[in-house]
Amino acid sequence: QRALPGDALTNEIEADFDEWWAWDARGSGVGATVTDEAWKLFDERLGKCAAAATEGWRRDPLSPQCACSMIAVVQGLSQGDEVMEKWFRRATLADPDYLNAYSRKAYYLAPQWHGDRTQALEFGRACVKEGNGRNRIPMVLVEVWKNLVEQSDHPDAVLRRPEAWSDIRSVYEKLLADRTR
Repeated sequence: QRALPGDALTNEIEADFDEWWAWDARGSGVGATVTDEAWKLFDERLGKCAAAATEGWRRDPLSPQCACSMIAVVQGLSQGDEVMEKWFRRATLADPDYLNAYSRKAYYLAPQWHGDRTQALEFGRACVKEGNGRNRIPMVLVEVWKNLVEQSDHPDAVLRRPEAWSDIRSVYEKLLADRTR
């Protein structure tokens, strides 16, 4: 696809790069391990991502990519649940099957970010109910459990919870049932 004057493709590419560049500056450690200089670069680069994504969304509100990039900006800059929901709505109104928007919201709701275990699991379970085998949105619940395991000091204890396996089973049953239709 070739970028045309006035289309959002260049903004989408710029937003993706600026988001990656911001996280590269910050690093992957917990917040307490990030230097003041790294935080400054992170904020500046996420600001550039926000400018590119907002302009791209303005140019093409029917493309979900820029709205989805804004979910990551809202997460990184701690702009709040209301702002995240606005961008999630915009991404899913543009494309109700846009899996990346659901994945990003689930990560936003993760306990290490702006949610908690209950919020993340409730959202993941809603993805199973609303999604289908074609759009793969039910897989978000598996991502939620994977994150809970990775963030736990006792991953085996998380995996021994009956609800974990019940949830994971519900995902695959949904995907398989949709595949046989």
